[in-house]
Amino acid sequence: MKCYVDSFASPLVGVYFDIGNVLGYHQSPPHWIHHLGKRIKRVHVKDFKHTFDWNGTYSFCDLGEGDVPWPQTIAALKSIGYDRTLVTELLPWAPGRVEKTSAALDAILTTDS
Repeated sequence: MKCYVDSFASPLVGVYFDIGNVLGYHQSPPHWIHHLGKRIKRVHVKDFKHTFDWNGTYSFCDLGEGDVPWPQTIAALKSIGYDRTLVTELLPWAPGRVEKTSAALDAILTTDS
């Protein structure tokens, strides 16, 4: 990914980094953040819970209720100087989802790494 983005030799080309999807592929979000660095232009925030059953079940879940290592992930974003938009995913819709997601993101952002 790093080489691909660099191959364009343009500051206009970068990565829309999805924290939950990276974890969903059994990868470490902090590792990828450090690796991609300033190539990350925007960040998509959602959580992912690893579960095990014989059917290979996995699931996205409410923010803060999954297996994303949030303190390390936020520390990694800070270490590369990321100070831009964080876009959250709110699915499925339910009454109070926006408020719950907002409170969870606030908690994630104020947790010390």
